[in-house]
Amino acid sequence: MLINEQELITRITTLNVWKKGDQRAPHEPLLLLLALGRIHTDSPRLIPFDQIDTKLTQLLQDFGPSRANYYPELPF
Repeated sequence: MLINEQELITRITTLNVWKKGDQRAPHEPLLLLLALGRIHTDSPRLIPFDQIDTKLTQLLQDFGPSRANYYPELPF
């Protein structure tokens, strides 16, 4: 399914970030940024999750709230 530029912008700006009180889980936006980075470097579009779970965990640690445990699989 092809979408136009405006539809892409709308979908990105309406991405869901789970929130409960002052807690947030930015899994979806970080996963999107990771995917866009792969596209930018001409990496394969489809890969097994176990090839990116370590990188996504690192992004959650760097840009998400501090947690005792990180669960990079939660966007799925």
